[in-house]
Amino acid sequence: MSSKVTRILTIILWVMLALSALFIGLLLDKIDTPQMDSLINLNLRWAYVLFGIAAIVAVGFAIYGMFQSGEKAKKSLMAIGAVVVVFVIARLLSSSAIPTFYGAQAMVNKGTLTPEIAQFTDTLLYATYILFGGAILSVIYSGLSRFWK
Repeated sequence: MSSKVTRILTIILWVMLALSALFIGLLLDKIDTPQMDSLINLNLRWAYVLFGIAAIVAVGFAIYGMFQSGEKAKKSLMAIGAVVVVFVIARLLSSSAIPTFYGAQAMVNKGTLTPEIAQFTDTLLYATYILFGGAILSVIYSGLSRFWK
């Protein structure tokens, strides 16, 4: 990459870091005030934006890697397929039942907690559990595989 592109990307990353710190600082400053709910929403939306950017970059580099060679294309497609399988399994395991916890009824009354949102949250939690379990199993396998060689 050229130094100009690297410099622009570095500036963008620093701006995103500064915005993240600012949003967290605003939230911590307004704890237990009426503005807290709107600042929580702001931080969640910012997290969604950052996650979206990360997903686009990850998929973009996977697609870029696919065009480098046939072997890389096969590995990239297998990785994307594995992620899709994880999310399909997580969706099949998820439930649309409204969870019971302190404050849940207030969120149901406000309309911020619906069966669709509960199922979406369940799906993401199950996907996290599956990926975390896979990470643990891969660490165990890599540690034990040395003994088999």
